[in-house]
Amino acid sequence: MLIRYAENLNTYKKGDAHMSMGIISLITFVIWFVAIQEFLTPEKNQSNRKIMVLTSAGSLLTLVLTISLFQTL
Repeated sequence: MLIRYAENLNTYKKGDAHMSMGIISLITFVIWFVAIQEFLTPEKNQSNRKIMVLTSAGSLLTLVLTISLFQTL
């Protein structure tokens, strides 16, 4: 009975992890899209701080997604 409970618990966690990665990938896509839009604005209107924050967040989330992908292989 305990083994069956553990199997159900592991199945739930795997599904939950896939849902989390889907949300993180969507957020990462939006961050990179906003960063690219900021790069496309004229240079005098660009915010260096905004570019740094978006690039850092996008890189960190991309790294998380890459590590997660290799763990599932």
